[in-house]
Amino acid sequence: MNFNLLVTDRRTRRLVNQYPALDEFFAYVRSTYISQQLAPFPPALWNAFERDMDQHTNNRVESFHHALSTAVQVKHPSLWTFITDIKDRQAVTEQMTLAAERRDAPPRRRIQWRNLENRLRRLQEQYNRGDRDLDSYWRAVTHCTWEAV
Repeated sequence: MNFNLLVTDRRTRRLVNQYPALDEFFAYVRSTYISQQLAPFPPALWNAFERDMDQHTNNRVESFHHALSTAVQVKHPSLWTFITDIKDRQAVTEQMTLAAERRDAPPRRRIQWRNLENRLRRLQEQYNRGDRDLDSYWRAVTHCTWEAV
């Protein structure tokens, strides 16, 4: 598991030697988020490694908030602007629901996002095959996502 690689990495161990409380923090993270059997928030709940690129986040509320903020386009809209935008968002949601019920093909994502998804998928395959170590994988992911934005 990647968390175990991080915790046992020589650089991490050097930090733990400087700051012994890090071991307690790692134990907390392991018991709260990593342990498959005991964690109240197991990886399947929060891990986005296997997700598709349809959502820019694995948090549905965050995704909705981003879409709403993009639609509203002002930080503090008036009540009427907010209501109008919520109604517009609801109409779009209803249209998307009807399209899904009809089994229409989803709208194509922009080429920028399709290219990013392909790059990330290739990096993931390289990591899974062992062609990249964890450090190299994260540097490459950071590089290609930074370029895309």
